[in-house]
Amino acid sequence: MMSIYLSILASFFFGETARTIYLVTISWLLYQMTGRAEYTGLLVGLGFLPSLLTNLYLGAIIDRFSRKKLALFALIGHILSICLVYIALTMLPFFPSLILTIHMFHQLMGTLFRATMQAHCAKSFPSRQLTKVIAYTNTFTELGALLGASLGGLIIKTLNVNLVITTMICLYIATLFTLLMIKEHKEPQVLKGKNRNIHLDLFEGLHYLFRHRHLFRLFSLTMAGQLVLHTSIGFLSVYTIEQMGHSSIIYGFLDALISIGGGMAGLTGIWWFRQRRQFHTASALIITGFGLLILGLSSTPIAVICIGVFLIGLSTTWIRIVLQSTQQILTDKAYHGRMSSYRMTINHLSIVIAAPLLGWLAEVYSAASAYLFLLIPVSIALFIALQPKTLALLKQAVQQSFLS
Repeated sequence: MMSIYLSILASFFFGETARTIYLVTISWLLYQMTGRAEYTGLLVGLGFLPSLLTNLYLGAIIDRFSRKKLALFALIGHILSICLVYIALTMLPFFPSLILTIHMFHQLMGTLFRATMQAHCAKSFPSRQLTKVIAYTNTFTELGALLGASLGGLIIKTLNVNLVITTMICLYIATLFTLLMIKEHKEPQVLKGKNRNIHLDLFEGLHYLFRHRHLFRLFSLTMAGQLVLHTSIGFLSVYTIEQMGHSSIIYGFLDALISIGGGMAGLTGIWWFRQRRQFHTASALIITGFGLLILGLSSTPIAVICIGVFLIGLSTTWIRIVLQSTQQILTDKAYHGRMSSYRMTINHLSIVIAAPLLGWLAEVYSAASAYLFLLIPVSIALFIALQPKTLALLKQAVQQSFLS
């Protein structure tokens, strides 16, 4: 079990390092080459569109096929997309639409990889360990993002495309090898599912979701956290250039601060949870709002901006840990893949709708206005988090975590 756990942690670390280098690079280059914030909004929004259209089926596929093979397929897709980006940047005239198309495929493979690995963790460990497992996988993910953001900011400065592409491919290959080390346990119900119609699995998953409508509360809270996290990262390049007037080094540093906050949430959050036996979701949302407010104010000193970025990474990661743990604890194991896919469908729908709007706000007004706009969904999520039914749901998850 320990070897499987270590391999999973290594897979999250290497995979996220490569993914962050890619996101930092593509976001910076796209804005530098076009000079238009709308393209940044499209990069963030359209990147999640394929996942939005396929998430429901991805969940059913994950629940019935080998998760290890699906994760390997996703990594091969990542490597292919990186090669296509290299061709688009070095061998063809610059077309933003081509970059956006390749980016959509890359993001789809990332969604498949994350959903597969999350479902694998939920199946491999008992409920009492899930909060700890999810916290530490998130910590290693954020450590990978920290390294990726730091490397990405430095590599962009060199303007060496070959170095960027080679680094990402090597990291994805390292992720692939760590996955090969994971021994997958065969599960009778999953193998049996291969002979069934996938639409029947999809219908059963939706039926399960509507019979357990409390999951919608969890999904709405996760949506707010993920919307803030992904759009905050996506618009950091525009914010750094337009609002702060700094270089890619500062951009990489700010992106790294989000990861440092996320890593801190994973390392200290599980200790706090064990001590207090509470999830403190509302507190995390308040901290998120405070971080957004800092970035939204004009003429903010760079030191204060760093604090705001750190708080966003800290709070949104804790929200992700809390809600993923709660969902997995309160969901039957046979439906983990499908419930994760439904959660991600809602997350991605919010990003697909909001990101282009935020791009328009950043272009017409300022990048800071995009961060102020995000206070709206955070406020709505805070209202839901403070409802008695939501508090009772989180309390139930805490009790099951300690009693399992």
